[in-house]
Amino acid sequence: MEYSDLLNSFKICDSHLHLSNCKENSLLSTDCNTDSSKTGNSQIINSQNYYALSSAHSKKEFENQAAEVQKNSDRIFSSFGIHPQNPELENLDFLESLLSSKKIDAVGEAGFDFFTEEFKSREAEQKTAFEGQLELCKKYCKPVVLHGRKCNDRFFYYSKELSKLPGVIFHSYMGTFDEAVSLLSKGINGYFSFGKQILNGNKKAIDCVSKLEADRLLLETDAPYQTLKGEVYTLPHDILRVYKKAFYLRRIDDELMVSDYSSEERNYEKLNDFCEQLYSNLLGFLGKL
Repeated sequence: MEYSDLLNSFKICDSHLHLSNCKENSLLSTDCNTDSSKTGNSQIINSQNYYALSSAHSKKEFENQAAEVQKNSDRIFSSFGIHPQNPELENLDFLESLLSSKKIDAVGEAGFDFFTEEFKSREAEQKTAFEGQLELCKKYCKPVVLHGRKCNDRFFYYSKELSKLPGVIFHSYMGTFDEAVSLLSKGINGYFSFGKQILNGNKKAIDCVSKLEADRLLLETDAPYQTLKGEVYTLPHDILRVYKKAFYLRRIDDELMVSDYSSEERNYEKLNDFCEQLYSNLLGFLGKL
């Protein structure tokens, strides 16, 4: 099945990208071809089968994001959060203004990042920003998109608070399958999202995508970030590559190479069921089912 056929045949959901940053880097109108894809970025975003949740972390980013979301507000949704790599606490007031005026569908990305010594040195600010965002999520009954690097212990520490939220996406989840199961056992309505790390041979991510129950799984690009070696940017239509890999990992895509029509039809149904489940997961997280 060609990449373009995926978008024509199934609902495709990107649970995490940054439309403002894509626009800033002129990626939304570029018709790039990757691995035989003939679907450009502007085409995928305007496709009736494409759904996405876009995140912003500054007022300027949010304004640019809102302009893009408005064009396809029935399929592209919006979040705003204080990113742990740049925990600007003054944005808590702006976040609450967005929540009170119902201008966003989720909070995030929020969380912790201890990947470098520079990031870790701001642990106290990250903690204040995270706890402030959790309180706002509870106050306005909004789901949260979590960013976490080298900090899974923090999510276990806050599991009781996270279990009070309507939904939690562990964006670009970096933990193990057993840790994911354990987080769910804490009562968290959690979804685990994966992007290009499954294209890059990340063993923990591949294990999770292979084993997690389908109703706890999401896929993403994190465009324009999360690039592979040799890439300058991740593109919005790279979500099709991620979907193809997830099909393979879950053993539901045999490339439709069978000659028997009934077998081909059954395989199509499997692909459709998987895509519909991820669509249901994203809209369920957003409270839009």
